[in-house]
Amino acid sequence: MKLAERHIIKRGHRFWAEVDHLSWQSKNLYNLANYIIRQNWLYGHGYLSYNQMASVMKQTEAYLAMPAKVSQQVLRGLDRNWKSFFQASSEFKSHPEKFLGRPKIPKYKDTKKGRNLLVYTIQAISKVARRKGLIQLSRTTIEFQTRVAEKVASVRIVPQCDCYVIEVIYEESEQFLTPTDHIAAIDLGVDKKFLSASRSSVETGRGSQPKLLAVSRLYASVQPKLVSMSLSELVLYILTSRTYILYQGSSSEHSSIGSFIPASMDSQTPGIDFK
Repeated sequence: MKLAERHIIKRGHRFWAEVDHLSWQSKNLYNLANYIIRQNWLYGHGYLSYNQMASVMKQTEAYLAMPAKVSQQVLRGLDRNWKSFFQASSEFKSHPEKFLGRPKIPKYKDTKKGRNLLVYTIQAISKVARRKGLIQLSRTTIEFQTRVAEKVASVRIVPQCDCYVIEVIYEESEQFLTPTDHIAAIDLGVDKKFLSASRSSVETGRGSQPKLLAVSRLYASVQPKLVSMSLSELVLYILTSRTYILYQGSSSEHSSIGSFIPASMDSQTPGIDFK
């Protein structure tokens, strides 16, 4: 499977100007190629495939502004957009109820603010740098450390609204559970019961569903507020309001699970007991 190691490039970062310029050049090539395809298709001359466009564009200034492997990926991305349009148009004819409107041909990106994705294949990444645990993109001064140098498949530069994300795509073998692994699951029932199942046994226990739902509702009520806080605000909130107390139910017959429960909860609320 493929995973990504992400590096965030914000305005003021030493790579910002170069990354922004690269993304702008990618947009120029995308728009130029898209113009040629649109004109050819709109005037009834058919669709120009990726191979045809690569041949047409390879001597243009926009194509030569970036490494050939990167420019090819821009054209491939445009080709995928057009193929998605044709597929959607075909589906629209058969099932128009699935759409809010007729599919439209791929648009141009804004000439000033528009930016486009870049993909550096393994051929456009320095092999010497990878041996040193670094990523060095072809024909750029962009070089940074990575933890997955030996597994790199490609690097993507993804424009976002206020930053760029450099994604180091790498291969990782999938890990499957072996028959000897211990696997267990718990299913909460509606009759104050729960079922615990594993490879070796299936057990039922006594648990209070209303108590679990009460804890769940309390968590849902306070969670949005906590998520919206910064780390410093969260620490101050906990220390000053004493919002959380450690509560552990007592029982002479059953072992209890201690949990953090909001202080606003009734102090007499029983604990959650499992047998």
